[in-house]
Amino acid sequence: LALVRERAVDRSAAAAGRWREQFVAGARYLLERRGLRRAVFTMFVTAFCGSGTAQLAAGIAKEVYGVDSDGLGWLVAATGLGAMTAAILLVFLKRLPRSTGAQLGIAVYALGIAILASSSVFAVGLVAFFVLGLGHVTGGTSVSTSLHAQVQETYRGRIIGFYLMAVLAGTPL
Repeated sequence: LALVRERAVDRSAAAAGRWREQFVAGARYLLERRGLRRAVFTMFVTAFCGSGTAQLAAGIAKEVYGVDSDGLGWLVAATGLGAMTAAILLVFLKRLPRSTGAQLGIAVYALGIAILASSSVFAVGLVAFFVLGLGHVTGGTSVSTSLHAQVQETYRGRIIGFYLMAVLAGTPL
């Protein structure tokens, strides 16, 4: 961190106007760019269709697999191990196109949900949660990186705000 230096960025245009004008300008910027729209919508759908598994892990452990809090810990650990594995793989696959990483991550995430729904055997659940972690980090990292690469600096905060609103809105639904 001692070597990191902040780049000089002209924020005068971004700071101009009221919050409502900035919000509308950010929304317009997002809607005018297909790649950004697709990324935000993709993460909304992903959150809507699958993020609940993390919140439901305690219930899944008890009701589906019949395990106690130790079993829940193993399920959560499997998710973390899958996430760490994905992060390490992405370092070695740095030339992987972001779109391919996003598609692969979402497909792996969907596979994890399918595995989870297919069995009441705890060992299969561990595999499912591992696969969910793998897909979550692969897809999420690729989409987030893609957003950052496409957005102008003056709109970055607003676009990331819309991205986070989409993810957070999709999760409880």
